[in-house]
Amino acid sequence: MKSRAAATVGAALADGAALQGDKAFLVMTAASGELRSIGWAEMDARATRTARLLRSLGLRVGDRFNVHTTNCPEFFDLWFGAARLGAVLVPTDPRCTSDELAYVLGRSRCHLTVTRPELQEVVARAQVQAPDCGHLLVIGDSGDETFTAARDAQADAPWDPLQNPEPRPEDVLGALCIAEPGQQPENVLVTHATYLDVGRTAAAHLRMGPNDRQFIALPLSDHDTQCHASMSALVSGGSIALVPRFSVARWSAQAGAMGATLACLVAEPVRQLCTRGVRPADSAHTLRAVTVTQPGAEEYVARFEERFSVPVVRGHERPARRHRSTTRTTLTS
Repeated sequence: MKSRAAATVGAALADGAALQGDKAFLVMTAASGELRSIGWAEMDARATRTARLLRSLGLRVGDRFNVHTTNCPEFFDLWFGAARLGAVLVPTDPRCTSDELAYVLGRSRCHLTVTRPELQEVVARAQVQAPDCGHLLVIGDSGDETFTAARDAQADAPWDPLQNPEPRPEDVLGALCIAEPGQQPENVLVTHATYLDVGRTAAAHLRMGPNDRQFIALPLSDHDTQCHASMSALVSGGSIALVPRFSVARWSAQAGAMGATLACLVAEPVRQLCTRGVRPADSAHTLRAVTVTQPGAEEYVARFEERFSVPVVRGHERPARRHRSTTRTTLTS
């Protein structure tokens, strides 16, 4: 598809929207249990409105902001909005403590934090320790209508190309916190080019096409979820099936119910899925392959493939180790 030639994530989304139109880009389960979807064109429009909203909050090209939330469609609004504006997304794991969050906020020099009501208390405690991050935006549940209204109010807001130049491929889009075993956390800066490069490599390896759907149950803050799962769907014209959190008991059933053809896992979820009791419905899904993007799952791979009747594709290499356009800076420097 045309987006394979796109130089930035925002351009890839725009190309996909032009080709795919109302076809689903993101599918998720609503509170009622029903499936909801956001089409490619709608996702593209939401990204532009979110970019304008972020700009109205004072963010400019190169500014960083934190997203501290469970998996939700607003994460993509903010991620792709940052891509369009030229800002830098700093996602954090919603399971981290206030001290851990404060460490990331302070070292990453974030100006704004976006979170959900149930995480607001943790964020408030973290912001006390990171005074430079004085702004808070709440999304989801009680804050959902406010965020949606604020985003959609930007539909006709002016956009001056001179004041908001198009991001370059070498510009940083994501600042991902990665902690290697026994080492201090590092800030991995991921450029537009790197996101797209990893996505294209993963999509080619999996032979992805517009009819493929990536099942995402791991946190969207995870670099593998972003680079391998989300970006492969973006560049191939496919779609994403999103659930709020990983469930050992429901993982296979959720993937099948949402029509997913592919999934991305890391070592610990593979181990958890293999060590729970065998269930008849384990192989009742639509998956044709599962990518494992971390070392450490080798002893469980054969058991996983047998139990779930799906081949495992290795994807151990992280973008910081494979792609020169990713830079790495220690958070303590």
